[in-house]
Amino acid sequence: MNKYIVIEYRLTRKVTPSAVLEALESLFNTQPLFYAECLFEINVGLYELEHEGKLHTNKKRNTVNTLLKRYPELANFYRCTPTESSFIEATASISNLSPDDFSCSGDIAYRVIRDIVTNVPRPYAADELSLVFNGIHFDSNDAPGTKIHPATDGGVAVGNFIEYFRTSYGSEKHSYVIFAADADKIDHLRQFFFAFAEKVPGKYMGAAYHQ
Repeated sequence: MNKYIVIEYRLTRKVTPSAVLEALESLFNTQPLFYAECLFEINVGLYELEHEGKLHTNKKRNTVNTLLKRYPELANFYRCTPTESSFIEATASISNLSPDDFSCSGDIAYRVIRDIVTNVPRPYAADELSLVFNGIHFDSNDAPGTKIHPATDGGVAVGNFIEYFRTSYGSEKHSYVIFAADADKIDHLRQFFFAFAEKVPGKYMGAAYHQ
């Protein structure tokens, strides 16, 4: 059974999605690191409430609807999931990331992903944003590494990937970059992680092995 190393890095509050993407792209261009596919998800909570006799809702005007109008090809990646929250009725998403096993449901053009990511939080306000460079391999002659999947020991995703995750609810904003690879690739992964940390401020949250 494969063993994987997973490194967690929490970004400072002022780091923008565009800064993260710029740093990752720069490192992909300068280091012997490659990926097989790009997974993406953006979502917003849908609500409708009455306050002082006025109805407030974002069901028609929200980031997901704006993106569907701008990029009609994203219609195949739209989903709306009801929630149990008393405030948020449902979550509207654009995603090619399966919520069950992290598999890819289809290709979204990278230029579209890039436009969206670099324009969060303005003009594309989002509750959550996730970007995964999946199937990492550390040499152009290597086959892509095992793609992201749930760990058999529970709780985390493992594989060979780099994930940027950002969540924003009210005044709270949290963003992380997760670096994961086969355990025997730890030296390569560390090299890439340290190069990224030099470009993007944050806090090392630890590393762990999983299966």
